[in-house]
Amino acid sequence: MHALISLPVLMVILAGLFLAGLGLSYKMAAVNRCRPMAFSVVFLLVATVLAGGRALCEATAWENPRLWALGGVMGVLSFGSLVLFVQVNTLGPASVSWTMLNLSLLVPILLAPFVLGESFRALDGVLIVLFLLIVVVLQRGMRGAAEDVKSRSRAFWPLLAAVFLMNGAFQFGAKLKDTLFHEGSAAGLATLYFGSGLLLAVLTHAAQTRSLRFTAREWGVGLLAGGCAGFGNLLFLNGMSLPTVVAFPLTQGIALVGGVALTTVVYAERLNPAKIIGFLLSLAVLMLAVLRDPLQRWLR
Repeated sequence: MHALISLPVLMVILAGLFLAGLGLSYKMAAVNRCRPMAFSVVFLLVATVLAGGRALCEATAWENPRLWALGGVMGVLSFGSLVLFVQVNTLGPASVSWTMLNLSLLVPILLAPFVLGESFRALDGVLIVLFLLIVVVLQRGMRGAAEDVKSRSRAFWPLLAAVFLMNGAFQFGAKLKDTLFHEGSAAGLATLYFGSGLLLAVLTHAAQTRSLRFTAREWGVGLLAGGCAGFGNLLFLNGMSLPTVVAFPLTQGIALVGGVALTTVVYAERLNPAKIIGFLLSLAVLMLAVLRDPLQRWLR
C-alpha cells in the first residue's frame, strides 16, 4: 500500500471525492432554487471556518505578504469565475459552460513547465488525453435532449473564455503555494481565498437583497457545499508536491465523475452509455496517475 500509493497521491484522490460532493451540492442548490449569492455566502462561510480552524494547527507564514497577496488574488479569481459562470449559464448551453469550466485545468498544466520548470513525460500526454475524453463523453451524457447547442447571446463566448482563464489561474495559484511555501501554509492560504471570496459574496448579496437573510434550504445546501469544498481544498493543497499534470487531472477527474455518479444516484437519473464510459475512463486516469513513476521506469 505504502509502496504503491504515496501520501500526496492519496490526498488528491480524497480531495477528488470531497469535491464530487461539492458537485452534488451545486445540483441540489439548483433543484432547491437557492439564490446564487445566498448559497455562496453560506458555502464560503463554512469553508472559511474549516480552513481557519485547520490553520491554527499548522505552520503558517502569516507574516509573509506573498501569502496574503496570493490568497487575495485567488479569492477574487474564484469569486469572479463563480459569478461569470452563473451568468454564462443564462446565456447559452449549460453543458458547454460546464465542459469549459472543467477544461480550465489545462491552464496550470500548460503554465507549470514554463513558469515552474516542471518536466513533462510521455505518459503525461496520455493522462491529459484520457481526462479530455472524460469531459467530452460526460458532456454528451449530461446534455439535455432539448438543449439548444447555440448560444443566445454574443457575450456567451467572451464570458466563457473569461471563466476558463480565471478558474485556470485560480487553480495555478494552488501550485504556486507549494512552490512558495512548500509543505506549510496550505490551510492559511485556503482561509485567505475563501475569506476574501466570502467578503465579496456578502457585499454582493447585501447589495442585491438589502438584507442578509437565508432560507433553511440555502443553509442546508450551503453547509454541505462548504464542508466538501473546505476539506477538498485542504487535501488538494497538501498534495501539491505532485507534478501538476498528475494532481489536477486525477483530482478533477474523480470529482467530475464522482459528482455525476452521486447526482445519478440521489436524483435517480438515467445511467446512459456516455456516463458508463466516463466512469471507466476515470478508472484509467486513476491507475495511470498512481502507477506513473513505475510505468515510466519500466518504459525506460
